[in-house]
Amino acid sequence: MKKLIYTDPSDPERVANCLAVSPGKVLIAVDAHRTMESLVDHGIEVIPIEVTEIRKLGGGIHCSTLPLMREDI
Repeated sequence: MKKLIYTDPSDPERVANCLAVSPGKVLIAVDAHRTMESLVDHGIEVIPIEVTEIRKLGGGIHCSTLPLMREDI
């Protein structure tokens, strides 16, 4: 069963603009502390990265990537 995991409103804007790199693993903003805790509590591996400069342009992690091509897992 799929679950919806909400972002914490106390985390920075656009925290949901993260990137799933494989099932159960996401790149997420380093300052999204509470949302990261929630993801970990749901069994998701988080890889925090710095996004200060990306945010200055009005985007997030997912917006700064090209389409990822990968083989089926």
